[in-house]
Amino acid sequence: MVTTKIINRTTKPLKLKVGNNRAFRDIATIQKDGGVHEVSVDPNATYQEYCIAVLDAVAGKQFVVNSDECVDNQSITIVEADSKFNVVKEPRQSQA
Repeated sequence: MVTTKIINRTTKPLKLKVGNNRAFRDIATIQKDGGVHEVSVDPNATYQEYCIAVLDAVAGKQFVVNSDECVDNQSITIVEADSKFNVVKEPRQSQA
């Protein structure tokens, strides 16, 4: 298992859901201004997607990251600038 931090650097809370094929279930609400939720992923498990939706925002403010991205990155941060939301990924350090 690997653990990836989902970090909220926005002024809005985020809803984190897990699923695949457009069927998702809620797993956490990540508080605004630095809230963190850790996601554990088995690299050998079935592909999954994580939907990160901005609460209290205009519809359509959501991002989807997949389990491969969680395996490859130690953190995934949602940032806000000029009322726009973006995803910033921090790759894992090589174990070589």
